[in-house]
Amino acid sequence: MKPVVFCDFDGTVTAEDVQHVILNHYAGDAWIPVNEAWRRFEITTEERCRRQWALVHATESDLAQLAAQVPLDPGFRDFVTFCHEQGYDLRIVSDGFDFYIRRLLEVHGLSRIPFYANHLSFQGCHIALSFSRPNPGCCTFGNCKRLLVEELRPPGGRAIYVGDGLSDRCGAEAADLVFAKGLLAGYLEQRGLPFHPFRRFGDVTAALQGLERRDGPIQQ
Repeated sequence: MKPVVFCDFDGTVTAEDVQHVILNHYAGDAWIPVNEAWRRFEITTEERCRRQWALVHATESDLAQLAAQVPLDPGFRDFVTFCHEQGYDLRIVSDGFDFYIRRLLEVHGLSRIPFYANHLSFQGCHIALSFSRPNPGCCTFGNCKRLLVEELRPPGGRAIYVGDGLSDRCGAEAADLVFAKGLLAGYLEQRGLPFHPFRRFGDVTAALQGLERRDGPIQQ
């Protein structure tokens, strides 16, 4: 049984956090204190996003155009090809929003990759938000990634996790093999939890290729 690969989106698949790009463009610095409160776990993802997105006054087409300009990690497409060739089940898991994830995957011809995210919809310039998998018993996030790993990993199957941020912590803890950078790497290192550091997706591809050569196919 080939593993499921769970991959964060903002700052992992993308070179920048798409929400931050949008908020910087439409809200200046006004969103940053709210984000800092979220990073201190004083507020949930839902409260953070409702307060931040209330600062954004833009149409769907405006945001789609801006989101489409955010570059992907230069090695992500090759990583997708590698996963396909190896039979890995690649899935994107995000505490961000489906609107811009769908748009960016379409722009880059990657819309077949399944993704799981919070929901954002438009009524003119009014933006409505809903949150997919809040799990207060585990975390303060809107789309608990531990739940996703537990739901989507087949019985007895292995889970590989790739991420960079605070919302990746519980998903990484539930996985068998973790690739981490940024805040996620700092969290895992502080707690003595094993992970493979990476900077770009090329590092992840190379590491998995090396593991396959050394140990054989990554299965159960």
